[in-house]
Amino acid sequence: MAHRAAAIRFSRLTALVARGSLPWTVMVGGFLVFQVVRGAANEVGSEPLTSLGAVDRTLALGVLPSSVAQSFEHTLLTALAQAIHLTFFTLPLALGVAMTSRQSLFSRFAWALTCSFAIGGLIHAIVPAAPPWLAESGVNVLLAPTTLHELRLATDPNPYAALPSMHLAVATVSAFVIAGRFRALALFYPLLMTWALIYLGEHYLVDCIAGVLVGALGWRAAGQLTRAGVAPTVDATAGSLPMAESPLEGRRAA
Repeated sequence: MAHRAAAIRFSRLTALVARGSLPWTVMVGGFLVFQVVRGAANEVGSEPLTSLGAVDRTLALGVLPSSVAQSFEHTLLTALAQAIHLTFFTLPLALGVAMTSRQSLFSRFAWALTCSFAIGGLIHAIVPAAPPWLAESGVNVLLAPTTLHELRLATDPNPYAALPSMHLAVATVSAFVIAGRFRALALFYPLLMTWALIYLGEHYLVDCIAGVLVGALGWRAAGQLTRAGVAPTVDATAGSLPMAESPLEGRRAA
């Protein structure tokens, strides 16, 4: 009997670990696959676009947003923009930890990111595009000191993957998650990310707009996939969660 009870406890613990690790596996795995696809896109894609500056000038009434933003260059602004840029990596991890008790919401978040990366990777392969710092002579690289930027150039699998901006796609998906309780932040965060990317010379405005669309499409696709049972979830309620529910609201209700 003791062995049987121990086996049951072990089975339950294994199921609990598997249940909790599924969203993490989807999220991290989707990002790693995207990096591989992004690198391969550099080999199979057509000639990179370098004319997106003309699109930006049309959208911004004759001026290049990155040039205008960098005309106000300041050490503090650069540090702030770099910090915002870094949240592309840190915020999804923080939200995952916050959603520990809301596994269904976390599942949709993870699948939304994966869907967004899949869409973005496909576009990168079909429409390779150069970022402003590479295509515009008047735009400086502000993301990191020169030595770190040179390291990035040496390790970046594809510098011609600016359209769409996956930073904005991730920011948009994250905004859907936090919109339930922090609606102002949910709106402000993508706007801050847009400013940071344009100021740093990492993306054109059109890249950012495309990133928002990709993130919104990824969020919707994840909802459809989970409701259809195509994307595995941790429980049967994943498809019934409201789109804008916040993980903090779920905790409070619990």
